[in-house]
Amino acid sequence: MEGEKIIEPIIVGGFTVRVEDASSALQYQQLCGSWLGYRNLIQISTTYDKQTQAQTLVHETLHAINAVYLESREVDEATVAAMAQGWFQVIIDNPHLIKKIWSMAEAEREGNGVKDTEGVGEKD
Repeated sequence: MEGEKIIEPIIVGGFTVRVEDASSALQYQQLCGSWLGYRNLIQISTTYDKQTQAQTLVHETLHAINAVYLESREVDEATVAAMAQGWFQVIIDNPHLIKKIWSMAEAEREGNGVKDTEGVGEKD
């Protein structure tokens, strides 16, 4: 449903980013998703199949990363699309990789006395 959250908010560089359904607005623009930096919001159209939605979430997350870490430097859409598709495929083909990255980062956090990981790494 329009405006409904798709997943719990994600954190990008310390910023909370909401992920919501915006099917009507995106369909009108013929888009699968969008990044609205001024609202810290990723919009996804749920009218597409789940795989397209997941790939779109990776794509729009890369836009959010660009906004935070590269201060919205000009990155052409073809580069973002290629990187998103590449990351999506690596994530899908290698679930053990994400699990290992998570466990390595968690071990480092625990070694530094950081315990605030509530909700992080949980599956939807």
